[in-house]
Amino acid sequence: MSTLRKLSIATPPVVTPRILETDGAGEAAIAYAHYFIGGCDWLITEYDPESTLAFGWAWLGERTNAELGYIDLAELDAIRIGPGLRVDMETDWEPCPLADAIALLDARAGRFVTVTR
Repeated sequence: MSTLRKLSIATPPVVTPRILETDGAGEAAIAYAHYFIGGCDWLITEYDPESTLAFGWAWLGERTNAELGYIDLAELDAIRIGPGLRVDMETDWEPCPLADAIALLDARAGRFVTVTR
């Protein structure tokens, strides 16, 4: 029996690898989806649609708060700031290596940092 949870935010593309399929790839892993709210960003590299658990890179406003780890999309879906502001997925996101995705987000936000590969 399926345990799929209904999310109101969009889910990563079906081609997104399952959890642990890209284990060890680091910043060479492909970022298949980008979620955001305010100054926070989440880049998804793996996803399990049955549990809503994802793996990827999270930036919570400051570089010192950026890290790879597990992300529960149901928890992102529950975030509300004020009346109506919520986490959303960038609908025209082009999958790319995580290092390139981080550099793109840095450039968009005027955060210029060096990404070493």
